[in-house]
Amino acid sequence: GAQLEIVQFVGGGSQIYPCFANKNPLDIPPSKYHAIGTFQLEHNERRQQMLRFFICAILSATPAVAGTINYTLTSRNHRVSFSELQQPVAQLPCAFSHDCFSTYPIDVTIDGSLFSSSIVSFYTPANSGALTILQGSTVLVNNGAVGNLQIFSGGLSNPTLFEVSNLQLFTSSAGSPQFDEAFVLNAVLDGGASSGDAPEASTWVLSFCALLTIILARALKYRTLDLS
Repeated sequence: GAQLEIVQFVGGGSQIYPCFANKNPLDIPPSKYHAIGTFQLEHNERRQQMLRFFICAILSATPAVAGTINYTLTSRNHRVSFSELQQPVAQLPCAFSHDCFSTYPIDVTIDGSLFSSSIVSFYTPANSGALTILQGSTVLVNNGAVGNLQIFSGGLSNPTLFEVSNLQLFTSSAGSPQFDEAFVLNAVLDGGASSGDAPEASTWVLSFCALLTIILARALKYRTLDLS
């Protein structure tokens, strides 16, 4: 079996390290620490620890499942709605600028009428943030955001959309939009973990690994070889 060495540091604190024959396991001056115990780890216990390591590694490498963002734009006279994948397939370039990405095809409903296969473009603060909606070459909506807010994170080639609440937009005349009004935008996550209502995937992974460690630790029996 493999050996583990309990090390106590001068000034306080301790840690467990693998034992290396005739080698300093810490690569620091021996005057800074001293060994206070050595333990034997049996082969079957090593297998269990390796199994725990690979389970945690696999879980950590598994990406979180993204949900859908449901968008609603409302004004005094109009209501616009559509849905996007939280991690959409970004297409470049987009309308009016290079500081943006597009998604296509998107079904957009405006005042109860369906505009199928529309193009929705999302902009960085360099172009006033927010979005545009086009049907072919016809601009339906062209709104910037107050404060030039960008409503996605990440880069233009790998964006992640996020929730917003009652974000005031303003009109832009570029392209002569058919619905030329300042909308209020709401974007709600459906089918994913919102930052305010559920732990992130990494939190679940760490919790699972910690629980697995406790279970295995209670099941393992260490045989003491030397204690001083």
